[in-house]
Amino acid sequence: MPMHAVTPDGRLIEVSEDWVRLFGVSREAALGRCFSDFLDPPSAARYRAAAAEGRDDPPRPGEPAADEVREAEYRVLARSGAHRDVILRERPERDAGGRLLCRLGVLVDVTERNRTEQARWHARKMEALGRLTTGIAHDFNNLLQVIFGNLRLLERRLAEGAAGEALRLPISGALLAAQRGGRLTHQLLAFARRGHLDPATVDVNARLGGPTGALLRHALGGRTRLALRLEEGLWPARVDPSQLDVALLNLAVNAREAMAGRDGGTLVVETAGVRLRPGDDRLVDGAHAAAREATGAGLAGPAEEPLAPGDYVRIAVTDTGPGMPPEVLAHAFEPFFTTKEVGEGSGLGLSQVHGFARQSGGAVRIRSAPGEGTTVYLYLPRADTAPGRAAAGDASGEAPRARAKP
Repeated sequence: MPMHAVTPDGRLIEVSEDWVRLFGVSREAALGRCFSDFLDPPSAARYRAAAAEGRDDPPRPGEPAADEVREAEYRVLARSGAHRDVILRERPERDAGGRLLCRLGVLVDVTERNRTEQARWHARKMEALGRLTTGIAHDFNNLLQVIFGNLRLLERRLAEGAAGEALRLPISGALLAAQRGGRLTHQLLAFARRGHLDPATVDVNARLGGPTGALLRHALGGRTRLALRLEEGLWPARVDPSQLDVALLNLAVNAREAMAGRDGGTLVVETAGVRLRPGDDRLVDGAHAAAREATGAGLAGPAEEPLAPGDYVRIAVTDTGPGMPPEVLAHAFEPFFTTKEVGEGSGLGLSQVHGFARQSGGAVRIRSAPGEGTTVYLYLPRADTAPGRAAAGDASGEAPRARAKP
């Protein structure tokens, strides 16, 4: 196994035969040189910085000397010109007084492992791209067929001398399909985080208690009940209000379809102010976390989050549907992933919500388990000022108080 010993400033004082074979240099050519000389520039810079941290002073009387093993991955520049990826584990050697004498290192070649992981990642990326392309092509082909069919019908009726009401239906059909195509484009842009947003200071409670709530009730229909649980003095959010409505509408439609066949069910929309402190990446807390632990419900979200410390407005949308098994929950945010039959849904709803949340500076999470329903948590950044006036609790930073609204 490749091994070496380096001085506190990173100069090689001993190397093993395996080390020599790995780097393709003689032992004499290696000794006295800095180990960073055998690494590519980014790795060399990281190693020099780590070595500088290791040249610490002896510990004070009564304090133990640091003897932790330091581990990091670097890229080696072999004499042949080939790159090799290695994990270096170094352990400090100190004298009786705690002064650092040298570091003993062991290198593990992980080049093939990394290549295998890269190949798997590329295969997954190409599979997702294929799914995305297939879904887009399928949806747009359906829309184009509607547009072309109505335009052909319109052309035929015009040739026959038709007018008035006879032309209205094909024109309406073509316009409706074109509008659906526009909505699909907006969803794709939101998923890719390239959509145009016009953020404003938004009173989320006021919107849910007014136009947005009416929009959700209309989307849910008469069989599904909407329950609002709005926190008193909720902080205002910095968000595009129209895109917020679109995101909540997507969640409501998903919930309505999940609860179909269960006497309509109930959709609960809750708001809360959440303060994340440095090092705190828990996006589900309080009663929601307790419920998750009690039921064993799974929690899922795109891997690229955590959220930066700060204040956020959290909107939790909960349905009383059947819930998601783990294999479905794991793919919930993937574009065009859907459990519906072909032609019954694009699978872009949650992808749009995720893209909108991230582009807005927030995040999204899902809690779900079979038989336990589903909750989608939408986190939006707090606005610096309230719309028109400071919200209750805003100036003091106190946590807002919850209130329920049917």
